[in-house]
Amino acid sequence: LCARALETPCRWPGTMDSRPEEADVARYLELGFETAGPGDGVHRARLLLLQAFWQHAYPRPPERAGEAVYGPEASLRAGEDAAAMAARLGRPDLESAACDGIAAVHIPAGRYDKALAATARRIELAPLISDPWERGDIHAMGGWVNYHIGRYGDTFRHADTGFSQMVDEVPSVALHSLMWRGLARFEIGEWPELFEDLERARLILGERSGEPPHFCSPLFAVASLAYEIRGEAAAADEILRILTTVHEHAEPRYRDTGPLTRWAEFVAPLMARRGDVAAARDLLAATAWRRGTRQGLLLQAECEVAGRAAAWEEAPHLARHARAYACL
Repeated sequence: LCARALETPCRWPGTMDSRPEEADVARYLELGFETAGPGDGVHRARLLLLQAFWQHAYPRPPERAGEAVYGPEASLRAGEDAAAMAARLGRPDLESAACDGIAAVHIPAGRYDKALAATARRIELAPLISDPWERGDIHAMGGWVNYHIGRYGDTFRHADTGFSQMVDEVPSVALHSLMWRGLARFEIGEWPELFEDLERARLILGERSGEPPHFCSPLFAVASLAYEIRGEAAAADEILRILTTVHEHAEPRYRDTGPLTRWAEFVAPLMARRGDVAAARDLLAATAWRRGTRQGLLLQAECEVAGRAAAWEEAPHLARHARAYACL
């Protein structure tokens, strides 16, 4: 009962309109552990993998990591224990979920190489899993992790598979894959297809198309940049208004420091192209939303904004930062 109650707030917090307090979730997790007892068991494996998602469910900047009920090391250990236990129990679905928890420890710190290893293990397990949510999430995460590493072909392949398999069965899961497919299409230059994916997302969202949920909002943001580059400023402005509305109506945990800062990696280059380099830089400096998760994209945007400003004296500093991040 505790494991079932905590699955959504720990693993799928983005699907909740409001989220329980961290202390309350931790209390029920500990109650579940006390009831399950020691040794291998399905219930204990499920509780351990939920503990692995703590950094995802209750993210904090690195300087505040010690405030968490479970820190990154405890979460990683719980995920590894859950994955090993699930493998011994012959439960590929739980093993996949535990590997997702392991990736969820590494992603907030920007360690995408380690997240890729955990995600690759999930992809190997996918043919053994019948649960559509789990299978769909495997492919969406394949898109997520490969995108941040810059493997856009692999991003497209995983996201396209996830969308194609899930669009009729679980549209909300398909929407997550569709977002990564659209981001990959931006990077590889398939912009007409990117705009088609944006329209597909709007159709799936229906009445919510004017206020997309946070997990697919980057698709709208990257489309605004593509429109701007193509000289379609009105279309870009329409999307910026949508994103501003998303910010204004968001629950505090999903709200960044300013109306558009949460999408700074896409909006800052747009502003710089319009000649407002100062605003673009302010946007990049101010964003605090899962900054470690997005560090590579933010660095990429900083380079583009510096180029637009012809600030060539900044190149050595930016190059050092980019190399340091790439070597994490």
